[in-house]
Amino acid sequence: MMRVGYTEADFARAVEIVGREGSLLAVVEGLGIDWDYLAWLALGVAEDVLGHGTDALPEALANGAEAFTAGLLIGVHLPERREAPEGLGLQVPWAVDEVRERGRHAIIAEHCDLKTIASLEQVYSSVLVEALQLPEQRSTGIKEAFTRLLEAGLATGLVLTRHE
Repeated sequence: MMRVGYTEADFARAVEIVGREGSLLAVVEGLGIDWDYLAWLALGVAEDVLGHGTDALPEALANGAEAFTAGLLIGVHLPERREAPEGLGLQVPWAVDEVRERGRHAIIAEHCDLKTIASLEQVYSSVLVEALQLPEQRSTGIKEAFTRLLEAGLATGLVLTRHE
């Protein structure tokens, strides 16, 4: 059951807002989120998804963390507003816990049709995988992991905006 119903236009606007700044650091700090904390969190989530102690490349972990961060920032920017919600940075750990408890798809489905974000996920994940220049047999699994990370970040951002 969808509560909000974000459309492709909302996603295009959110991506444009995030990309306009030119620096993810500036976007994150503008929201009142501690950059070091978010980087630590994103790398940890990426390591969980890509695997502990596996042959996951450091570049894959970095790109996975980027996918999580991009998803979170897009999710936070889906609602139209003029200023960042107050205290948003303090709610990030709680939002991550809610996503872990309820699941990313359940949260995303409350806000938008999964088809709406499918093309964004495909394009973003493909770009991150291509940057790694891996053999095709390894690319598929990593692309799926990047998609899960983007979705996890998006769900986290959506949880954050739900309590503004």
